[in-house]
Amino acid sequence: MVSEELVKYRSLRSLQSHSEDSRDSLASAEERFFLATETSSVAIWDWDIISGQHFFSSQFSDLTGFSITELTELGLTAWNQVLDHKSLAKFLPLLEEIRRGERSTFQIETQFLKREGNAVSAILDARAGKLIDGAPVRLIL
Repeated sequence: MVSEELVKYRSLRSLQSHSEDSRDSLASAEERFFLATETSSVAIWDWDIISGQHFFSSQFSDLTGFSITELTELGLTAWNQVLDHKSLAKFLPLLEEIRRGERSTFQIETQFLKREGNAVSAILDARAGKLIDGAPVRLIL
């Protein structure tokens, strides 16, 4: 007969193994995401709505003229700095609709205002990520 201690030990080892596998899978996924964003020409903004954390790719930094650190510190208010008024007026209501779970995607033409003063045309293609109770927990542009 197997002792209760041995059963507990095996259960604990199994949990540890699953935890290590999960950490390895997460690290691998993060590495894939980093390599994909850094080797593409796509500017990416990834917003974790629950935690409030923002990720900006180096291409997004290049597009705006702001450093990744500056963009990260600005967070959601970065959009006030990088979009012209007409683009911002289109963007903000769509962003709110996604946040409320009323839509899951949008695509708009915009004018980015580079820090140096010139404008750059770009298309914002937004996709909401995983939903909880109908509201997104992540938004990627």
